[in-house]
Order: sequence, then C-alpha cells, then structure tokens
Amino acid sequence: MPVMLISPPFVQLNSPYSAIPYLKGVLSANGIGCSSLDLGIAIANRLFSVEGLNALCEFIASEPKFKNEDIDFFIKRKSEYLETIEPVVSFLKDKNPSLASKVMSLNYMPKWKMSETAVPHDFVNTDDFEYSRYIASLYIEDIFLFYKAVCPEYDLSKYGEKLALSPPVFDNIYRSVVQNDDMISKLISEELNKNDYSDFNIIAFTVPFPGTLLGALKTARWFKKNYPDKIIVLGGGYINTELRSLKEPKIFEFVDFICLDDGEVPLIKIIKYSQKKIAKKDLVRTFYIEEGKVVYSDNSDIKSSFNRGTPDYSGFNMDDYVPLIETLNPMMRLWSERNTLKLRLARGCYWHKCAFCDTTLPYIKNFEPEEIKNIIEDIKLMTAQTGLNTFHFTDEAIPPALAVKLSIELIREKIEITWWGNIRFDKAFTEDVCKLLYTAGCIAVVGGMESCCDSTLKNMNKGVSVEDAVRTMYNFKSNSILVHAYMIYGFPGETVADLVDSAEVLRQLFKEGLLDSAYWHRFALTRHSEVFKYSGRFNISVPNRELNPFANNDVNYIDISGSEIDDMGNGLKKAVYNFMLGIELDKDIRSWFDLSLPKPKIKKGFVRKILDSNNYGVNTDRRILWLGTEAHIRKKIIEINGISGKIEYELPKDIADWLCKLINESCIFSTDGVKIQVAIASFPKTSGLGFSDFINNEIWDDLFDAGLIII
Repeated sequence: MPVMLISPPFVQLNSPYSAIPYLKGVLSANGIGCSSLDLGIAIANRLFSVEGLNALCEFIASEPKFKNEDIDFFIKRKSEYLETIEPVVSFLKDKNPSLASKVMSLNYMPKWKMSETAVPHDFVNTDDFEYSRYIASLYIEDIFLFYKAVCPEYDLSKYGEKLALSPPVFDNIYRSVVQNDDMISKLISEELNKNDYSDFNIIAFTVPFPGTLLGALKTARWFKKNYPDKIIVLGGGYINTELRSLKEPKIFEFVDFICLDDGEVPLIKIIKYSQKKIAKKDLVRTFYIEEGKVVYSDNSDIKSSFNRGTPDYSGFNMDDYVPLIETLNPMMRLWSERNTLKLRLARGCYWHKCAFCDTTLPYIKNFEPEEIKNIIEDIKLMTAQTGLNTFHFTDEAIPPALAVKLSIELIREKIEITWWGNIRFDKAFTEDVCKLLYTAGCIAVVGGMESCCDSTLKNMNKGVSVEDAVRTMYNFKSNSILVHAYMIYGFPGETVADLVDSAEVLRQLFKEGLLDSAYWHRFALTRHSEVFKYSGRFNISVPNRELNPFANNDVNYIDISGSEIDDMGNGLKKAVYNFMLGIELDKDIRSWFDLSLPKPKIKKGFVRKILDSNNYGVNTDRRILWLGTEAHIRKKIIEINGISGKIEYELPKDIADWLCKLINESCIFSTDGVKIQVAIASFPKTSGLGFSDFINNEIWDDLFDAGLIII
C-alpha cells in the first residue's frame, strides 16, 4: 500500500475534509493502494477527554509561564470539567441524547467566555434539544480556549472577518517545528506512534488553510525522524494560493515534494517517480530541492489522463466526528453541524471574472463541468458506503444548468438526499428552477453577494445587479431554501456612502425574509486578482510588489481615496448579528455605528418595490416540465397526480385531452419536457379559448402548485 493521505490538525471537526476522500477515490480508481488518517479529529478527541484535560493540567504544572485568566479559571473548575467533558462530547455525537436536560440546567457545566456569549433561549425559535446542543458546543469552545493558552498557534477551523495572513518568511514556522515542545506536538507524536507505517512509500498531506501548515510540518518531521525512507508530499488550498513562488529551501528539511493545484496528476507522477518510472524533471506542478535550491517542474502543458474516482470515505469512522453548533442560525449551522459528504459539480468557476478573486489561478479560471451521470453514481456509492445522505457541493459556484440536470436525475432515480452549496445570485435561478432544486432535496444556498450597491458590484465585475440578486433570493426563499450572503466591505473605490447604502439594502433583505444569514468580510488584496494586476484602475497603490521567499498571496496596499471604511467593521458585524436574530429590523441603519454617517440614498421600500414589480415574462423557448406522475382521464374527469397528491378537474373534452397529453409528455420521469411554443401550437383551436386565456385561469395556478414548472 504505497500512499498514506493525512489531514493535519485542525481542519474541521464535523466531517472528513473533502480533499482526502477525493484523492483516495482517484488513487484507488487508478490501481494505487492508499489509506487515510484524519489526524485532526484523532487529536481533537484526545483533547476533549478526561485524558486530555489531565494532560493539560500536567503541562500547565510543568510550565509556570502559562498563566492567564483562562488557565486560572480552568484550574479553579478542573473537577467540573473532568466530570462533564466525556458525557458532553458523547451527547454532541448523538450517542447520549438524554443528557439534553442536564445541559440545559444552570449548574451542570461550568461556563466561561464562549458560554457567556450564548444567545438567550427566549430570543430564538428553537426547541430545547437543539438549544442544548448549542450550549454544549460553546462549552467545547471554552475548553479550546484553555488549550490555546498553552498552544496559541492552533485554532479550531472557522471563518474570520479577514482570512488569516500567512507569514511571508519561514523562520518562525521553522523554529516552531524544530522546537516541537508544545502539548499538541506531544499528542501528535503519541497518536502517530500507535501505528506502523512501514508498508507506505508516500505520506501525503493536505494543507487547506494557513493554520494547518504547522501541524502538517510537525507531523512530516515525525515521519522524517521515524521513517526516513518515506517520501513526504504537501498539497492543498493553502499551498496553491500562498506558495506558488516558493524559494525557501528550509521547508524541504521536512518534505520532499510540494504540489500545486489539483493534486491527482502531481501525486500519480510522484508515485511513478518513487517506482523509478520517471525522472524528477518529468514531475507535474511540483517543487523539490536540488543542490540546495528550490526547483519547480511544471509540465502542466503535457496532457495527463487518469481514471476518475468516486470520493472514498472508507477508513473514516464517522462516529469520531463532533458536530458543533456554533450558532442557532439554521443556515450558518450547516457548516459545522452534521456529518456531511462532499462533492462538486464542476472544477473552477463558470463566471471567473470577479475582480477581487484569484481569477488567474487554475482552481478558479479552469472551468470543467462533471458529467451528471457520474455525480449520480458518486451519490449512490457514497451513501451506500457511509449511510449518510447530506451533501455539500463545494463548487466555487454551482452552475444553474448543472443544478437543473442534477435535480432532474435525482428525482427520476428517486434518490432522496438533502444538499446545499455555493452559488452566484444568477438570474438563471428562476422561481421554477428553485422549485425543481427544492423538490430534489436542496435545503440551502450560499451566495457571494459581496455588495448591495450597484456601482460597487460593477467595479467588482460581479455580473449581477442588486435587482437581479433580490429576485434570485426571493426565488430560493419562496421555495423554502435557506439563503446566506457573503459580503465584502472596503473594496477599492467603495465610499462610506456606498457602504451605508449596501448595509441599508441588506437590512431590507432581512426584513423581507429574503436572507437567513450573512457575513461581512474585510476586502483583502491578493496577488492573483485583477485588482492587484490593474491596481491603478482601482485607485490603490501597492508599495511593494516583490515576491517573498516563502508565502505570497495577501498584499499590503494603500487606498489612495483615503476612505475610512475600516471604522465601520464593528457596526456592520453588530447589525448583521441582530438581523439574523430578527432584532431591530426597522431601526435606522446608521444607529449600529459609533460614527457620523451620511443618510442612505436607498429608499425604505427599495427591496419591497422590486418584489412587487412584475418582471416575469414567458420565454417561449423554455420547457414545461411536470414533477408529478402521469395524468389520466376517467369519463369527464382529468385526474392529475401532483407532488403533493391528486387533483381532479372536469373540463371540456378537447382541453382535458390536451392537458392530459401535455402533462404526460412533459413528465420528468420520461421526458425532458415540452417547449412552451409547442404547447401553444397544440392548444385546441376548437375550445373557443386561447392559450393565454387558459394560463390566466386558476387551474394553471393550481398546476404550478402541484408540480408544473417552466425551465
């Protein structure tokens, strides 16, 4: 078995990180033996145990320098934490549901900083069991604060207002890896010592975020010390964005190869190199060290084929994962709440034009859609393997056309899953398309809104208007699909007045029930974006464009306009926090800020006016699709089997015959639908009615409720 795939501490606690099952599936499909290890969840389970807390106490006693208010509180309440930690973790893993009532009591668990931030139960519409899981999750975060006091370089994976800057030089990381004297480093060694890795030729790590690099390198160093003959490989999202211009040789004391972009081909080539089938110069998108200097072997122009694989979750014990509810917001809970399987409908982004995005990098610019038949087969295999039926599609943005194809096949094959994913607020997501997605199991979408100001959206080259986005949000919400919006503030050229208008529209979106959650991120300039490439066009200056020897992505810049947008961050965050709780939705948007701000130019009823305007013309090139089963005529009655049951009408024979034929010929289980122009042409001329008369009848409205859609 030549390859061991490792996810380092701490990527995520709720489920395996997607890169490992993806690579494992591809390697297996190409006849390469492999195994997997989620070191992050293994270490987390040890931290959140009696053993871990006792080890923390010993570590604190041996290192008097670790003294702060977090440690003082832990030592003071140590016995309570030891008594409750394992029952609470078991409860969060759904193995001890009866503990809910104890968790809800005031005195069962000690409460520290994170627990004190809990939203009061009477502020939220949730049952006692879900609220108890939320309280238990905050208790776990309290405990991690104690570990962070002695291991400050680690964190549980979560989104921040601004993504963590990775160090441009390697020296501090190098010292931390070599010293290897923190508590988590000791646990890494102990966990690795449990297994024998003699049978593996290659040890490969995914490093998705800056915060996972240290754990990966400490683990790599352990392998170099204990299994010096193994080939060590790094890849993953952090590597792809930050280390593309790598010149630092010291990192190669811990690893042999560092791969860029999609890892399948580079890893297969490294395996061939290990088998002496190719030379180093034949590797693909891979860094290595030669005569003390970093060398990059590209060869990405050479076509390399491989068998596509299904993500393989074998070897992962799904019971090990700890689903934390960090918020009671039903949308934001999805990131961390459940055991979720990961898939993607396409590589890259179908738009790939946003000025702030890494549009020059392959993971964005190279759009390659998957065949839906392969995705359907993946879903069948993955649900059978794991017993799970919740999927997160991790696309940069799910293309509407692929979402439609996926939904049709899920319904046809009667595959019952729930799924969610990332989208653009593309007007191709019509109300009927969203009904189709919901019928096929879609429960939520995460959209990159970025700004609710048209001038800023234009500067960003988002390709959507505020009006488009409002209608698209309505289309999802009218079909009971949760909606989250990513927001950006501080984009170059955005004025304080623009941001006030954007925040006001966001307030109205919450008030009208079009958003379930949102999050403001501070704009960060990346080296791989259009804004960096054409900085003058965006009215910013970049004092230093030189490459660092180690990491290069986020770039310092000067906003020539002198905008004071940074001062608005706290107010934006505070406003959205309250909006998500349904609090103060009618309050003047300026009242959330401790600043003197201009009055919004946006009128109070801006969003409502968009919703009330009729902008829904019928495109005759679109298709009618029936989501129910076949219709029948019995005597004078047409019986129609809709998605919510049977409906019956007594109609004139010619119209009944036409409608029965239309439903059966557009039935999703047997056809791809009927073009509207064909339906119009076939409408019975003997009926004395026109097609437009019929579709303005209440029967037509009933049919839409029963499962008729136009796509």
